[in-house]
Amino acid sequence: MAIKRAAVIPAQGLGDALMMMVASHQLQLAGYEVVTFQPKFQELSDWFSGHWFASLPRGGNWAELLSSFDLIVAQNDNSALMSRLRELRAKGQIPPLAIFYPIYKKREHGTLYALDRIFCPTLSMVENIARAVASLVGRGGVSKDNGLTLPQSPLPRAFKKRIVIHPTSGSPLKNWPAEKFILLAEKLLASGWQPVLVLREDELLSWRPLVPDEIAIVTFPSLSELATFICESAFLIGNDSFLGHLASNLHIPHLIIADNRKRMRMWRPGWLSGGVLTPPIWVPNWKPWRLRQRKWHKFISVASAYAAATAAAER
Repeated sequence: MAIKRAAVIPAQGLGDALMMMVASHQLQLAGYEVVTFQPKFQELSDWFSGHWFASLPRGGNWAELLSSFDLIVAQNDNSALMSRLRELRAKGQIPPLAIFYPIYKKREHGTLYALDRIFCPTLSMVENIARAVASLVGRGGVSKDNGLTLPQSPLPRAFKKRIVIHPTSGSPLKNWPAEKFILLAEKLLASGWQPVLVLREDELLSWRPLVPDEIAIVTFPSLSELATFICESAFLIGNDSFLGHLASNLHIPHLIIADNRKRMRMWRPGWLSGGVLTPPIWVPNWKPWRLRQRKWHKFISVASAYAAATAAAER
């Protein structure tokens, strides 16, 4: 009997890929040979044993590239690629395609097909993906297991006082201000914690002049080394980004500082439950001012972030 092959196409962000690994792993457990199209995750090959990662060439012949698969599972992100995949499906030029829609609008996305799934806005993305893939493969239960396993080296939460602070994300609009993160790090340091700012190499130039010498800054050449550092830390504080999802996946307590309580019902980290700090509900968001949407960071104080983080970290 021939082995079935499945292609899993996450949205571009690393956090999206980590969540869509639930689909990849559950398809693998159901007997598929799976390729996940996120090349950066090759750096996590030791953490995802038995999984294969690849890149999608830009402007490629998608029909030819995907013709060797029996099933395609894609996370909708309203990209040009997703529009092209819908076109190819409508013309019958690719294998069966299941699109996972965090938000579905018929006017924008067209006709729903039998394999498509629309997510529930009150469930986390991880839970939604787990339910969607379970319904596709007909497995008995719903599992959020994405195949992440620890290599031999990390010792979970080995550094009991180390708090990872990740003050950036893929979008500046999702970032709590730099000066507030630095003040938070100083308060944590004064209270006996060991805050460490985690940044990318290309972010150092702009951040280094802002950060006092007593606050440590680290960068990592690979996702594997970054994952090890987070796994061995006591707690993580950050914006809505990949590292929050990774901490949750590693069962490291965390606090996410974010702009919108309603949005975070779905986009919160979905493995280990952590804290999510958003502006108070009383902050108005009426059109055309959208005060909560545009000025959300002004309504989350350093004191509230410190209180939420230390209360959770000390449990």
